[in-house]
Amino acid sequence: MKHYPIQYLRAIAAMLVVFEHFKVFPFADNLLSGTIGVDIFYIISGFIMSINIEKYIDRKYEFVVNRFVRIYPLYILLTVPLAYLYLHNNSIDVLTVFPSLYLIGNFSADCYKDPILYSGWTLVYEFIFYGLIIAFARDRKITVGILCLMGSIGLVFSIPNQAGYFFNQFYFLFAIGMLMHGMLQSEMLQKYSVELLTVSAVLLVSVMLLNDRAAPGDSNFIPRQYISLWGKAVPRALIWGLPSAFFVVSFYVFFINRPSIPWLNELGNMSFSIYLVHTFLFQVYNYLIGCYGFLNNRFFTIFMFALIFPVSKLTYEFIEIRLNRWLKAQLA
Repeated sequence: MKHYPIQYLRAIAAMLVVFEHFKVFPFADNLLSGTIGVDIFYIISGFIMSINIEKYIDRKYEFVVNRFVRIYPLYILLTVPLAYLYLHNNSIDVLTVFPSLYLIGNFSADCYKDPILYSGWTLVYEFIFYGLIIAFARDRKITVGILCLMGSIGLVFSIPNQAGYFFNQFYFLFAIGMLMHGMLQSEMLQKYSVELLTVSAVLLVSVMLLNDRAAPGDSNFIPRQYISLWGKAVPRALIWGLPSAFFVVSFYVFFINRPSIPWLNELGNMSFSIYLVHTFLFQVYNYLIGCYGFLNNRFFTIFMFALIFPVSKLTYEFIEIRLNRWLKAQLA
């Protein structure tokens, strides 16, 4: 079965994050927080892993290889030139480079810094989730239970520093994604698909009006776990996670029996490249503006934004497809 709506959702999630960084539409971008695209990605990941893992129950090595070559080569390809730029500019030290190669940021006693390619912070949770999937491939209920436990501990105790990777609200989103498959069989959802999609889209836009900045004084590991609501830190999993899940389910049900949309499907295929490439280009954009102040203008912003799609197409074709196919053959 082709899950076209999932590809559409990947495209939407990627573009939400892109518009969050490149303020191409300043009025809307300053009001709506596209960071919610990360929440949608995690829910999608939980769903996809849930429906695909059965074929890897007795082929766990193949699963590990597939996940590794899916994510790591492109991440490294984009991290290394950024590391060179920042080292050349003396804006980072060599000790920052090594953790970044493993997707993690730098830690000190009281603060955390993102990896050099800073969207890498989201990939750490993906790999931990994959580890759970492999460990408990024969029983989804155990995986969902552990994910909820990890999310609950992170939510209640606000685990700091490295341990926060393993006890974090984001694991609720993977669990919701894994539970989606059962929800999609509901006749009620099919019957009211138009109404549900309308309500969920309005709700999603409404919660996007809330920002993703931690309340003052919040020292929790990676403050992105919280959003600031009337000056107070509120769990992101509640404010953004649940509406995102509602939107993903209703969107899927609405589009699953409709004709495919080729251009949106292709954008979804490229979504991982778009996600990492846009971060790379955004960091290069900021680096160049820092070096050459005259580039700080709308024309240059639109130019860099426009580069995202041809560059992502190239990385998708040559890294995600061709290089990954070759790597899988070598590691098989």
